[in-house]
Amino acid sequence: ISQKSVGWENTVMGFFIDKKLPYTLVHNAASKMWKKHGLYDILATDSGHFFFKFNSSAECDYVLEGGPWHIASKPIILRKWQPGLKFEKEDLKTIPVWCIFFYLPLELWTAEGLRRVASAI
Repeated sequence: ISQKSVGWENTVMGFFIDKKLPYTLVHNAASKMWKKHGLYDILATDSGHFFFKFNSSAECDYVLEGGPWHIASKPIILRKWQPGLKFEKEDLKTIPVWCIFFYLPLELWTAEGLRRVASAI
């Protein structure tokens, strides 16, 4: 770990797609959701990027993998912080979404079957 990254290795960067949400709103909601998962600091930029600092990599990974997360009914796009991370919303080509398929026939539980069902969404 370089000197530049000390203190940032367990950080998640997040932003909202359509509009910038107020810091206080994001701070309160994120604290409520993630404080029990090791969140200890929240920073923000003027451009609407938020940095959520966690106590450990396991807690950081829980938040990254435990979504989808919403604040004020808006999905927040999260990425693991890494040196050189660009703060550009424009580079977003895809947005991961969670889907729950009820009563999906067993014969569709293959890679091809799930891909076809998901592509219909």
